[in-house]
Amino acid sequence: MLRPAQMRERLKLLKEKGRLPGVVAFYSPDFSGETNSLTFDGEQVEVRRCDCVLEIRDFLAARDANSTTAVMLTRVPYEELGQDVLARLAGRKLFRADSWAAVMSRFHAINLDPRLVREGWIADQLMDVPGNEFPAVPNGYLSIETVWQTLLGRFLGLGDERPDALALLRWLAAPGTIDRYSATAESFRSGFRRWVEMTAGEVGAAIADCIETTRNGDAIAVGLVLDILSQPANGSDSAMHVCAARLERLHGNHPLSDAAARKWALAARALVDERPADAPGWISRADELLTNIDADAYAVLSDVSPLGFKQRADRYAQAILTVLGGAAIEDAETAADGLERHREARIGRTAERVAMSRRLLRWLAGKTSVPLATSLAEAALVYVNCGAWIDRARTMLRGGDPQASISHAYEALLECARAEREKENQRFGKLLVEWNAGAPRHEAIIAVEEVIERVLAPIAANAPVLMVVLDGVSLPIFYEFLDNLKQRNWTILGRKITGKQVLPITPAIAAIPSITEVSRASLLAGKLVRGTSRLEKEQFASNPLLLQVSRGRRPPVLFHKGELTEPGGTELSATVREALSSAEQRVVGVVINAIDDHLSGPDQVRPEWTLEYLSPQIKGLLDEAEAASRIVIFTGDHGHVLDADSELRPSGCGERWREAAGESQAEELVVSGGRVDPGYGARIIAPWSERVRYGPRKNGYHGGISPQEIVVPVCVMARLWTKLEGWVESWPAAPGWWQGAQAAPAQRMLFAGVHAPETSDELKWLDRLFKTATFKSQRQLAGAGAAPDREARQLIEILAGRGGRMPASALAQRLGVAPARVQPRIAAIRRLLNVEGYQVLSYDYESQTVELDIEMLCKQFEL
Repeated sequence: MLRPAQMRERLKLLKEKGRLPGVVAFYSPDFSGETNSLTFDGEQVEVRRCDCVLEIRDFLAARDANSTTAVMLTRVPYEELGQDVLARLAGRKLFRADSWAAVMSRFHAINLDPRLVREGWIADQLMDVPGNEFPAVPNGYLSIETVWQTLLGRFLGLGDERPDALALLRWLAAPGTIDRYSATAESFRSGFRRWVEMTAGEVGAAIADCIETTRNGDAIAVGLVLDILSQPANGSDSAMHVCAARLERLHGNHPLSDAAARKWALAARALVDERPADAPGWISRADELLTNIDADAYAVLSDVSPLGFKQRADRYAQAILTVLGGAAIEDAETAADGLERHREARIGRTAERVAMSRRLLRWLAGKTSVPLATSLAEAALVYVNCGAWIDRARTMLRGGDPQASISHAYEALLECARAEREKENQRFGKLLVEWNAGAPRHEAIIAVEEVIERVLAPIAANAPVLMVVLDGVSLPIFYEFLDNLKQRNWTILGRKITGKQVLPITPAIAAIPSITEVSRASLLAGKLVRGTSRLEKEQFASNPLLLQVSRGRRPPVLFHKGELTEPGGTELSATVREALSSAEQRVVGVVINAIDDHLSGPDQVRPEWTLEYLSPQIKGLLDEAEAASRIVIFTGDHGHVLDADSELRPSGCGERWREAAGESQAEELVVSGGRVDPGYGARIIAPWSERVRYGPRKNGYHGGISPQEIVVPVCVMARLWTKLEGWVESWPAAPGWWQGAQAAPAQRMLFAGVHAPETSDELKWLDRLFKTATFKSQRQLAGAGAAPDREARQLIEILAGRGGRMPASALAQRLGVAPARVQPRIAAIRRLLNVEGYQVLSYDYESQTVELDIEMLCKQFEL
């Protein structure tokens, strides 16, 4: 069928060849347009139909004196025209309707892809595209890919000429796609299906069938349903096959192979990850489809289904209760893995709560009969190395979870953990009373009033120091705070004690009662006193030990909350910056009140203890300290216990202490003499239990004798490569159950350094590794930049114990080094293990993950 667009293309070609003006004749027995005129080059061209030779001769005769262009349409075949007629026609030809010729002209093509010859409808479709021409094709060859790129782009808004499943779903997600698709002719839609089947295979045809059947965006939701039904483990589930058959009505009632279903599923999942803002609608529709095909019970297999999330949460909740009842932990670990993988768990803090809950489960499941601590030093270190990590996990679970079932399970878990921790609290309280009454001192712990004498002053004698006092900081909060410092090029300098043992965090013991006016004043005065911030400032500036290490006219200086910034501002004040940057100012102290303020405030929301939340000025303080090569000492005056269904026992004294009137109750102990502030009498009564308070309800309380309130962190930090006599680089190592292993029975190895785990039977090949000729050759090639064998062995054992893959932050804790040290150590060990460029050991910078390919390691070293 001849179209006006074809006539225009022919006129254009003839004009380019200089054959116009003239009469252009077309053989057209069934012309579909008007026969009066045609617009060409902005002018009206006469169109005349002549259906016999006589009419043709008359028309040509009438045109002999006319110098304009005209179009003649005729049913008379070429063979019946005389030579005299042909001689008077433009180009001496009777042109026939050839859509592909016209299309080729528009593309400036010389040759046509043979696959297009049979697709005449495509040529007709392209001729209907407005505009004079398309971009010229390379080498004059009009390929089927170029044609489909034009068709898909102009008619459907699909920019990929060879779309795969993901490209089709991306296109379907765009606004207006279904309207554009529905506006096309049936021939176009049929051709579209054939094309996507050619480019994407079976899955392409299935998605096209789904679009044709539903005329909506259900193909994305169908893909999410198939993500459940096509999982390899479900291949033998006959009920699931029935559900898949019910789904076929949405994709043309055609069965779908497992491979095609999986491709569709993976494309839908990828789109959900790419378009998180649009994903809820697709996911919700997928849950509707699951219900419609009676497959809602299988939603638990989906990592994105809200229905599946609830099912996984219920499964994990039941597993928690089962473990608490004495069952093995393996099923709970599996259920937790599934819940953490779910998309819904990554929204909010659900995944973090799951991680904390499974840590508590591991601790409880692995808990055995451990010898009791016999001294306050042992008890304090038990809290530093284990108890504080437990309390950190407990804190995260306070307030439950939006899912009712799992919230109930968390309550039960917390109660079990609390009962165990209360036993430890009671033992700690008794040992504190003994120590306070005159028990022998131990070098592993120091009193808060000794921090200046035993830590600050000795360090200040060798380097300028910034001491940051985090008022009210507990060890659980401090560990969370440390996580925010991992990205800085800082390390912890651990304190050496007898036997080459190192304490990354030294436990300091708060004054009694553990309240600000006693404990903070004693910390900053260097002696047991009670007073206000004014006394703190005076005592800190006049401390004899600090004056000895100060220079010239720059005595120690202490800044409180209101002095850190200029009036009305948030940036560090000029006075603080000047003090920190001055080489003459040897000692600078800063008090941060954010934690204590939160405990007293009405806000019940648990904050994230980031640098910014603790104080907008901390980052500036650390930047200034780093620029001035200052060592930073983080410490506190006392900790706190958080409110959790505590019992009010009015006393008229402090929040967590009272006068020693009458007998102490079961949750209380009498503390007398020693470090008890005499201003409150010769003795006081304070609770070791976190269940008791004596004042109004708040976020948290302090003043008691639980380890949460009494044990204060003293942590010395410096830039990498800093050397300081008596201090060595270290980092606090989380307990094994925190990282993934159950609690070890022997938790009383309190003063042990960080060691690699013992070689298991599965790792006996490791003994042979360092003796192989290949390893010896690698060490020789690596030169001085290679790591020592002991470091390589330690790393391999840790990674092998975790399946070969581990986050860099977790690896740093297991190695006992600053997180900033992990990358250099990995680089040094890769020199030994990566033979001929094979990535035996790799570091993924994007995910901050270290991976050891054990199979390749054994192959490369012939183990």
